[in-house]
Amino acid sequence: MKVAFKSIVEHDKTEDLVKRVSEYRSQLTLRLLMVLNAHQRSQSATLDDIQRSNQEIVEALALQNVNVVNAGTSMIGAILKTRHGLETVVLGKDGIRYDSTSSGQNQSRSTTFTSSIAGGSVGADFHASESTEDWSKTIRDAVHFRSIRQRQDTITKAHRDTFEWIWELDRHGPWDSLVDWLRTGSGCYWVSGKAGSGKSCLMRYIAHDARLMNGLHHWASSEPRGRLIVGSFYFWYAGTPLQKTYEGLIRSLLYAVMESQPDLALYIFPDISRQLINNRLGGQLDISEDELKVGFARLRDHVPPGVKIFFVIDGIDEYTGDHNEICDLLMGSRSPSLKFLISSRPIPACVERFSTCPQLRLQDLTRKDIQKYARDHLSTNTILQGMEEEEPGITSDLISLIGERATGVFLWVVLVVRILIRRLQNYDSVAELYEEIDNLPQDLEELYDRMLGSMSLQHRITGSKYLQLAVVNLEFSPRVAMTPLQLSFAEDEDYDRFIQVPARPLQQDAVLRRYRTIEGRLRSRCCGLLEVQDLPYPIVGFLHRTVVEFLHLADNWNKLLSLTANTRFNAEMALMSSLLAACQSEVPTEDKCVTPTGGDDETKGTSIPSPPTQGLNVSIGFANPDLYLCEQISRFVSYEKAMSDEGKQKFHAVYLPAFRKALLDYHSLDTSSFATVADRAEALSKSISRGITRFNLSYPRTFGFHLALSVPKFKINRFWPESNRSKGLGSEQKSTSELEIDLEMLLIHYVEEPNGRLRQQIAESITDGMLQKLPSSPLPADDDSNLAKLWNQRWPLAPLSSFEAETRRSPWRFLLVYAHFVCASSTSVRSRAEVATNGDVFDFSDTRMILSFLDLIFRALKGWADLGSRIKIHNNNSWWSKHIGVRPDVELFTPDCILLRLLGEIWIRTSSTSTGKMRDKIAERAVMIENAISHAREFQKSKQMIRINLKDHATASRKRAVRSSALGVTAAGETAEKGVWETPWVEHDEARRRSENKVSRP
Repeated sequence: MKVAFKSIVEHDKTEDLVKRVSEYRSQLTLRLLMVLNAHQRSQSATLDDIQRSNQEIVEALALQNVNVVNAGTSMIGAILKTRHGLETVVLGKDGIRYDSTSSGQNQSRSTTFTSSIAGGSVGADFHASESTEDWSKTIRDAVHFRSIRQRQDTITKAHRDTFEWIWELDRHGPWDSLVDWLRTGSGCYWVSGKAGSGKSCLMRYIAHDARLMNGLHHWASSEPRGRLIVGSFYFWYAGTPLQKTYEGLIRSLLYAVMESQPDLALYIFPDISRQLINNRLGGQLDISEDELKVGFARLRDHVPPGVKIFFVIDGIDEYTGDHNEICDLLMGSRSPSLKFLISSRPIPACVERFSTCPQLRLQDLTRKDIQKYARDHLSTNTILQGMEEEEPGITSDLISLIGERATGVFLWVVLVVRILIRRLQNYDSVAELYEEIDNLPQDLEELYDRMLGSMSLQHRITGSKYLQLAVVNLEFSPRVAMTPLQLSFAEDEDYDRFIQVPARPLQQDAVLRRYRTIEGRLRSRCCGLLEVQDLPYPIVGFLHRTVVEFLHLADNWNKLLSLTANTRFNAEMALMSSLLAACQSEVPTEDKCVTPTGGDDETKGTSIPSPPTQGLNVSIGFANPDLYLCEQISRFVSYEKAMSDEGKQKFHAVYLPAFRKALLDYHSLDTSSFATVADRAEALSKSISRGITRFNLSYPRTFGFHLALSVPKFKINRFWPESNRSKGLGSEQKSTSELEIDLEMLLIHYVEEPNGRLRQQIAESITDGMLQKLPSSPLPADDDSNLAKLWNQRWPLAPLSSFEAETRRSPWRFLLVYAHFVCASSTSVRSRAEVATNGDVFDFSDTRMILSFLDLIFRALKGWADLGSRIKIHNNNSWWSKHIGVRPDVELFTPDCILLRLLGEIWIRTSSTSTGKMRDKIAERAVMIENAISHAREFQKSKQMIRINLKDHATASRKRAVRSSALGVTAAGETAEKGVWETPWVEHDEARRRSENKVSRP
């Protein structure tokens, strides 16, 4: 029994052990499953992230020498297969190489590899496409802004033989050697100094001295094949927004880098570059401030191997944001390949952050320079030379006294020397000169107050007007300063004078007299605190930033206002009236129109002179009249925004109509379209009014529409984003972006305008830049939009809808649809009423209408017009069945078909209506279009021949007949097989050329 009992106990223990082991196994299995599930979820999430980030495209950009690209395509494609969908950028060892084209311009050669991803796996079929577009220039233009170098150009050049001590190798002074730092240093070198001590002047001097590049080349040569990049930025407190902000700083520095080394655009902006190369960015490229910051941070933290970058940054204290932000930007770099030469006043943020950097204090080092400046200006004065003969040593004593009291402030010395020269001209005694120097305040603001208060009352009143106008203009229009011509009209307090009697046109010598007069009056009435400065054109600007700070003080500003309190002076009205007068003064007179005595009837009439590009502006140092007009319009619009309510009312009621009239009176697009200036102005005014009503526009777009039709395209295109970048305007043009008129508006207004001469005006207003963006400029997506309604009203058989908005609504499609219905409407009068509800679609008897339409088409073909897409036309079966036969509800038409059929219709309809000379002009444009189509498409490889719809009514001896068809046009006979388009227009143009050759042959 004892053995049996023991067996039972052991059996129970065994069962208990088995049970416990089973429970442990279950728990382990559960734990293992949980771990595996968690790992699986993590792996799935990772794969999902990879698939989402890559979506359906595998890209690689192989930017290499043209001779290597084709040979390496298959190899690179094979390499990319192993990347499993990751984006890859393939670069040469030394970065992107460029081919020099015959034109001398650099264009990048890019190869793009793509592969489809199906079911999460990478397909094996890679495709390569190549592009030679200079996309790096597109990025540079997007970063650039117009006033990028303006501040640097206004800084006074260093006086002769001053600042030479900065280049001393064996220095004997309390500053860190700049030469040593340039050759071997890194990080930042800080130039600090008082207000007016000459920091900006020193920085400009250093930046333009050849010894700077000598030191930097030594630094860059530390690496084999090192590339040196030098850039600069000068903050300006009284300048445009981009001249005193973080964004402007980054734009300037990045532009300098990409201008020196275009290949670095890919390194700085890889995502934007990839999208540009693959044509994914439609319309204008606009780089945001965040993208700029990311790009600059990438460059700052990881300078590419073999690249050395040096930046000059002046006036950090003039930055309008948080100065610590700028300090972080500069001190954040740890790369030995990037360094900054910076300057500022000793403000707390800069003192704290740059105190450990190599540095100098400018006011401690310019004593000899100050004395040299004073000696060079005073020792040549004949009156002082006479005093020196009677009392030797006077000049040296005056110079020493000036140097002692200047305390290193160079601007104080400049002003004191001017005062002393005036006192010498008044034959003051030596004692009076010493007393004057002793009494002059050493503080700049106190000195300004003393100078302005020392004038006669009448001069103080006039000077107060000038200073008020400059300050108010700076507030109203910070981007654009006044011109001397505008200021010359601003003293007149009759602000309705130029409304009632426009300012008479000024000849060149009259303008120069006004400039000299204003320059002298500013010296005598403002003591030189306001002066004429030379930029791309002369402007009126402040002597120094401290002058603006002085005038902004409440007490000083109130003193200025009190001087004009008993006059009719109003700064707002004076600015508006003077700007209007300046614009009117450039209007050509009616007697400049000359009537030609010969020519075709269609071109006979009075010709209006084009706006002069020589004379007025060029003679005063301004060689860009386009920019000058842009500045005038920009200033005019800016004034309205900042005016008081009372000022805005007068602006819209009085000045806006007068300004529009001044533009109409001066700027002509077609020099032979109208009999007189008044005729053109009246016709344009009526057309503009119709357009404003049609599009239901309000200010400021009414003014923009007026500009679009009345100002030449080579001027007004500066107000459209598509051309701003290429013209170097950049983001500063945002203030006038509300003037922007859609291309679609101009196209709709074009087809609605019944007058061929005005159509020519409208077509000239449509810039090439607009037409070059046709595929990526869709019409508004809202079917209820005004433009969509106008489209559907005009083209009921090709209505707009939200479906395929990108392709269905593009301006290129608008031109094609219009061309299609021009051909359809020419078949019968009844069809015209069917396809267009507002007037005639096209007048084939109006040569100007034909030429303007062909010009639009050709300019579109030169751009990005897509010849591969088709357009859908909803047929009106009742009309088609009667005139052509039963047609399907919807038909597809290719651009080739539509355009060549249009040329055929023009040939037929103009054979008996146009004169020989005008028909030659039409032939010339028609052949240009045919050549553009021929080059764009390989017609000889086409599987389907497009049939001709031409009837030759002009030449009875034509040997071969051309069959008619409603579907389109094709090449005739054996020439079609060769891919050569030989339509009647080609034969006509060749005959014309042969005739001209016979006449010119001796």
